Amino acid sequence: MFRTRRILVLTLVAAVLYFPGARADFEADLIAEQVVCNVVWRTKVGTADRMATTSSTEAAAFSFEGQLYYAPDTSTSIRQPLYRLYNGSNDHMMSTSTNEGGYTLEGAIVYPWKAANAPQGTTQIFRGWNSSLPDHGLMVVGYLLSGYTAEYLADRYAYPRYASDTSLGYTLTGAAITLTSNLISGGAVSSWVWNNKEFVNMDDYGRLIQSSLSFQGQTSALPTEGGDKLGPGTYADNRYWHGSPLLSKSTTLSSAGKTQTTRAIPLEWHMDVFGGATDKVVVYRDWYLGKNVTLDDTNIDLGASFNYLRPQIARYETVFYTSLELPGALIEIPTAYLEPEFSRFFTIDATEPDLNLALDEITSTDFQASAPSNHYQFNNPGAGGVVLITSDLNYAMGVYGLSPVNGGDASFFTLFDFTPSTTKLAANYGPATLTVGEHVFTTFIITGTLDDVRVAMRVLYLNGY
Repeated sequence: MFRTRRILVLTLVAAVLYFPGARADFEADLIAEQVVCNVVWRTKVGTADRMATTSSTEAAAFSFEGQLYYAPDTSTSIRQPLYRLYNGSNDHMMSTSTNEGGYTLEGAIVYPWKAANAPQGTTQIFRGWNSSLPDHGLMVVGYLLSGYTAEYLADRYAYPRYASDTSLGYTLTGAAITLTSNLISGGAVSSWVWNNKEFVNMDDYGRLIQSSLSFQGQTSALPTEGGDKLGPGTYADNRYWHGSPLLSKSTTLSSAGKTQTTRAIPLEWHMDVFGGATDKVVVYRDWYLGKNVTLDDTNIDLGASFNYLRPQIARYETVFYTSLELPGALIEIPTAYLEPEFSRFFTIDATEPDLNLALDEITSTDFQASAPSNHYQFNNPGAGGVVLITSDLNYAMGVYGLSPVNGGDASFFTLFDFTPSTTKLAANYGPATLTVGEHVFTTFIITGTLDDVRVAMRVLYLNGY
């Protein structure tokens, strides 16, 4: 069993106060990395007229067909306008010209990048033409209009979206765990199943299993892997939510394990602070944020007595690239939002030989009431982690890591209680300065019973992980 004991903690607010402040011009540098983009929607007016719009209100007034692109909302020297034209009766058309085919100009609705300046993750915009209707309609790869011939729009690039789809699963199946990443929300993990049990809360793109960054002394910026905060509080219809653009995905299957890799172009969670809105997103165009997650990792050797646990341990590498030096950065490596039935909270000190003493249950009185509210911080004792568990202790998920002083990446762990809607755990690195370039942070996600998780954390530590 376990006993309740209290480990001295330093709250997140206090931790921020004790580290040097960010540069005075840091927010300006962050804003320089951001691009405000309109969401380009497609709707059907009447029986056949496919019309593009950057107004969700206008899109909702007709037959809504979903998001097609994120494209900049203002003109610069490296962007060019994309116009909406109308023939006066039955056809709207997107064009690089103000008067193509004698159509009347309705205005420039977005300003896509020129090809020479197109950021990573963007694709060339194209429209379709159906001569039998006749009609023009904006299209995107994977979501073509039947009977329409593709016509690419010269020198116009933007981030592709997924029409009316809200979840596009990318699945990796191991011996004990099956995970699915949602390509619409930057490849963040939207499902994690062990023993036929779903762990992940998918109520919005800010939940899931993913990563985000914050900056000490800078409260408004929060680059996020999955998407921004537009969700059920604003729109119950999740076709309007904003997922992060997907940069890449891949799967590697080998004798060493099964690895899924995804990269996203982060969106700013607090999009309304930086010019975003219902119809706009804020993109960190030169960054990427994602993961390499490996199941059945044969490089994890726990010894003959404990290798039976290996299928329940996932090696999770959080991968972040920044084009800007980031002082005072905190990064979740990763965070997991679970279903509300995961309602019991534990910390584990993997350096403690006695498994009962290593385990500490965190109750409601331990959670911090002031901002950030409903929060508990567990400073890494050298090796260990935090766990969320169902009330019967049969289903548990824990995140484990070594501390930086022991050669690992997990500076501290956090637990959040947002019941009745969701609960959350996270491993965190920082605050620290992240230099320009790619950074990889390694932790382990363990799934099973409470006993499985606490034994796995101990033997991971004893075997040098």
